[in-house]
Amino acid sequence: MADLHLGPITQYDRDMVDLTLVQNPYIPEKIKEGVLGYPQQLKSLIYLNRPIPNDYHRILIGGEAYGGKTLIGAVISLRFMHIKGFKGLDTRKNYDDLTAESVDSIFGYIGEWNELLDKKDRLRIKQSPPSIKSKEGALLDFRAFDHIKKKEKTRSKTYQQICNDEAPEIERQILTFQGRSLRQNTESRFPKAIINFGNPEYDPKTFALNESSKRFLNEYVDGKHVYVPMGWKTNPYIPKKEYEASFADMDEIDKQSQKEGNWHYVYTKGSLIDINTLKKYLKPPIKNRSASILSIDLAGKGKDKFAISTLTLDLKTNQIMVDNISQTVGTSVEILTENHIQEDHARGVYPSAVLLEIEPGSWLSTERYWKQFFNQMGITVIPLRPAGSKFNRARPLIREIGQGFVLFNELLTKKIYTESSYQQSYFDLLKEEISRLAPVMPISPNILDTLSQGFNYLRKVKITG
Repeated sequence: MADLHLGPITQYDRDMVDLTLVQNPYIPEKIKEGVLGYPQQLKSLIYLNRPIPNDYHRILIGGEAYGGKTLIGAVISLRFMHIKGFKGLDTRKNYDDLTAESVDSIFGYIGEWNELLDKKDRLRIKQSPPSIKSKEGALLDFRAFDHIKKKEKTRSKTYQQICNDEAPEIERQILTFQGRSLRQNTESRFPKAIINFGNPEYDPKTFALNESSKRFLNEYVDGKHVYVPMGWKTNPYIPKKEYEASFADMDEIDKQSQKEGNWHYVYTKGSLIDINTLKKYLKPPIKNRSASILSIDLAGKGKDKFAISTLTLDLKTNQIMVDNISQTVGTSVEILTENHIQEDHARGVYPSAVLLEIEPGSWLSTERYWKQFFNQMGITVIPLRPAGSKFNRARPLIREIGQGFVLFNELLTKKIYTESSYQQSYFDLLKEEISRLAPVMPISPNILDTLSQGFNYLRKVKITG
């Protein structure tokens, strides 16, 4: 990592901080004081103010959440706006995020600060296309780059500074194309720079770093360009314990990105949760105040097991219990289902609805067949079309298991799966599926899929992509 070692602070550095921050008419006084008291922000500003002959500054600012990256992005964007000839560009992947109001974007921050000025002194802010112009003649453009083809937008443009907010979300080819737009006007001598802000981003299918994040890891975090860690751990203006507590509900992948700012994180199977802790959540059956549903994962021809689970919602505590699990690869699914429901009834559990995952390739999957089958038992059929990958569908369930909001009926440790040469309990089978859980799985997690389907229905979780 090319650490930001400033060395001795010179009179030039002090004069430039005075010019770009202290005397800047477009930055509020309380923001100036905040930057001066925040070492990571002040160091970044000093570094970017220094001249860099025949080249341009390349810097990545960020890592963890709650570091004030968007705020310092607004400060850096405005640092030369009171000087004639400056022209900058601010980018983000999506237009709505680029122009979000208030503190949710650089554009929003600048808009809020502008309202604090007298009308005669304000920046001229244009909404469509978004741009900001000062009375001194400086210009700040805003562009969204949600598609690789849009990289050409900057081909014929000239900027002295480009700020990429949430840069790891932007396509790698767009980011690497930007250097050609950094040029100096003959009458100006602004230090040229490309400033990137953001946390590590993971590919939603593989949960490896996406291509832009890999570049930032190799060229900035572990490479020759400058990386400035900035997050909740470095921010002197937030209550650390309170902000740390806000990460508690995240699963391990999100924690590594938002809490740890870990550019080196590698997902390994089952690392969403430590399966050795699952035994803590074995409990006696829920009694009274409860409602139960069935959840079925139909078997595809010749490749998957048929699985059915019962989930019970405690209406008082809002906890969900995994009450019963059955699966088969050889037994008649109708017989297995009837036996499963009889087991439920014998324990006083009466499911009122069944969630039926219907997807191409499932056998006996017509709604009519299953409605007739379950209606005879007074159970309503709710057909569902699966969305997203099995891995992403399971993440909300795994999160709540780790938080103690999902319990397992201790009877599952005594119920044995008999269609295998290994005499395993259903609780052990479930633990195995969780331990193998990965973005790409050679073996389908049938039991886990019934549980995540039932959980997402009860918790009204929306899964997309």
